[in-house]
Amino acid sequence: MIYHQTTGEFAYWYAETEKLVRCRLLSLTTTYPVDIPYYRE
Repeated sequence: MIYHQTTGEFAYWYAETEKLVRCRLLSLTTTYPVDIPYYRE
């Protein structure tokens, strides 16, 4: 899991598909991502 401090985004790196997926967290009080990851071109 990668956190980008400038944009405040979290991202997941999937090694098997070699894709970087950015996702948003609705609540920072939980340790689980509760929003659906979205793809960016």
